[in-house]
Amino acid sequence: MLPVTTAGRNPSLRADSLAELLSWDDVEFVRCAYATLLGRESDPFGEAAYTDQMRRGDLKMEVLWQIRRSPEGRDKDPGIAGLDSELRHYRNATRPLGGSIDCAATEREGNSLTERRFAAIGNQMAAARLEYIGELSLLQRQLDLQAAGLDAARSESRSIADLISASQEQFNISASIAEEMESLKLQLSEPNIPTASIRKPQDRLSRDALRLYNRLVQGREF
Repeated sequence: MLPVTTAGRNPSLRADSLAELLSWDDVEFVRCAYATLLGRESDPFGEAAYTDQMRRGDLKMEVLWQIRRSPEGRDKDPGIAGLDSELRHYRNATRPLGGSIDCAATEREGNSLTERRFAAIGNQMAAARLEYIGELSLLQRQLDLQAAGLDAARSESRSIADLISASQEQFNISASIAEEMESLKLQLSEPNIPTASIRKPQDRLSRDALRLYNRLVQGREF
């Protein structure tokens, strides 16, 4: 039988087979066990208790047996063919007398000290893996936030640069207006300057400069 992988699957969804259920580890196994055997999400107390049991060496089948034999579990149909039979074989394998024989004959896991130690190590490794994945996800979120912050800072910098550029352009226009005004005032104060030589202000200059020009020209016409 090919091994079942958990890639791309959600542990909070019901498993379709015992192999799929057993493919999960640590807290994800407990969540899938609740969804499969009880048809609901795990509650915080039960999730913590069963996860702790597994990290101390309880086998997955032991956890499944306990959940299945609970008052709530007995009233549910997990919908996995042969599950109850496998759980009974597991319980027979864990009996002091005859358990080792049954394990050897059926190649099922028992509940020896060595097996419990291996189970504890496996679940501790799974817990470390989940913690590592969680830390990576947190780091990725932080990097995404920093990247978003950098993009916002770049956008703000561009806005500030545009504002500075617009302000500089307005300053240049104001300087041109001031220059034109001074020129017109000088021409207005010199009555001997021919009217044809009076330069009209540019269209982009202020209305005051244009009005001053018109006054100057009109005054010359009388």
